[in-house]
This record gives sequence, C-alpha cells and structure tokens, in this order.
Amino acid sequence: MDSNSIQLKDHDLICEHPSCNDTVSIENAHSCVVVLQKVEPDGYSFFQCEQGQKFRFVNWQHFHCSKGHMLAALPDCIMKHYNESDLSDRKFTSYGRFHKIVMGSGLTCKMCQKPLTEAAYRFCLTYATPINLIPDDSHNELGEWCCSIEHAKQSVLLTIDGLKE
Repeated sequence: MDSNSIQLKDHDLICEHPSCNDTVSIENAHSCVVVLQKVEPDGYSFFQCEQGQKFRFVNWQHFHCSKGHMLAALPDCIMKHYNESDLSDRKFTSYGRFHKIVMGSGLTCKMCQKPLTEAAYRFCLTYATPINLIPDDSHNELGEWCCSIEHAKQSVLLTIDGLKE
C-alpha cells in the first residue's frame, strides 16, 4: 500500500463533501435518508438515491464528517440525483390505500396552493446518523405534498436551510 492510500476499518467512511476526504466512523457520521414519493390517482411510486458510498451492502445515503458538510452537500444530491424519470416503472397499485388517501384528501401544493388532483410529490427527509430526526411533517401521510417535483425540491431545500445553524 502506498503512502497516499487510506486504510479504512470496517466501520469507517469517507466524508462525501466535495472539499473533504476525512475518515469518519459510522458512530460519528452525519447522513440523511432522502426518499422522493409520488402519488397519482392510480398508484404510488418512490425513489431513493443510490449514489452514496456503500455501507452494509447498500448505498442509499451520503455520509459526512459533520452536520455542516452534510447540509452543504445535501442540496446538490437532491438537485442532481432525483428526477421524474426515476419514478417511472416503479408504480405500486396495490400498496394499500396510500395514494387514494393522499389524492382524495383535498390537499393543495405546499408551495403554490394548487389543488393536488393529478399527482402529488414530496421528499421524506430523515436525519439518520448520528441521531434520527424528521425535520418536517413528512412523517404524516398528508404532510409536505407539492404539485410537481420542482416544488417538492424547493420545499425540501427550505427545510434543509432551516436545519443550518
């Protein structure tokens, strides 16, 4: 191994902030799980970024050495790793009544107040490590819904801004 190589332990990760390559243990890492959801009258679909570093056989979140680095990098992930095309071919029509509840509740877009009659989108953001925290109302089946993926991105970016110290 040359002197520029980093020897990682099984529980160590590399900070994914663009200007940092610090090693961080899973116990001290900062990460968020971000799930994009879409409901339509005939079904439900969702997508989760799979471009983070692999940890415990999955790569569903980006790990960072600090809360500041996580919150600085998170908007870039949301803007670049989540697209409408990620939701195609993932529709569930037998996923309970979730889509019927959301579409039948008379909700309006969180950002523009347009009635949600054709489709609704939201990001479920969960601060995953080192603590669990849901910083918005996305734990509520009727919370945080928007009329478009663009408005859902605007909404979650406002939530992320509110987490910055």
